[in-house]
Amino acid sequence: ACVRCAGATKGKRRRMTRAASSGNEVARSVHRKFALLQNPAVHNITYSGAIEEFVSSAVMAFECGCTQTTLAEALDGMRSGSPQVEAEDVEGMVEVGIVWLALMMSPKPVTRWGSGEAVSKQFAANWMGFVKMIVDAYFYKRMAWVQLDRLQLEQMVTIGSADPAHIVAERARLVFTTLQLVAPQFPKD
Repeated sequence: ACVRCAGATKGKRRRMTRAASSGNEVARSVHRKFALLQNPAVHNITYSGAIEEFVSSAVMAFECGCTQTTLAEALDGMRSGSPQVEAEDVEGMVEVGIVWLALMMSPKPVTRWGSGEAVSKQFAANWMGFVKMIVDAYFYKRMAWVQLDRLQLEQMVTIGSADPAHIVAERARLVFTTLQLVAPQFPKD
């Protein structure tokens, strides 16, 4: 399971209501927020609200010291009777990994209470260029967007195939939302 949070996070972004959360609670929160992100209308929430909640739960898991492997194991353990799967094959783990890469690449550091690598080397190799393009656009070019065809081209180069434009746009929005959460530079409305 994930390492327990050492305490409340600093800053105005969010406050934890309890001093510590177990790994299963963190995994449940990430899983619940991912389900909310997949069907926001069913839960009577806007897509923007759902993506912000998912990113917040993924950031919390990162801060608590979770790794993709431990988070996937915790999620896999909640589904009894299913065979063991790779971390990237668990629903929502690619999205969590993308959020974590954005946190790791952000010039504004985020404290992480864990010593293990948040994402696998293979995952980082596959997604580092995609996330870097967005982080560079956000921090150095002061842009709130990146052309989807350039992101798809990056995917073609690194993993040999590209996701459809709507998936690329959703994953790019995850990165921008993460960066907006940890280092806001654009007005919210």
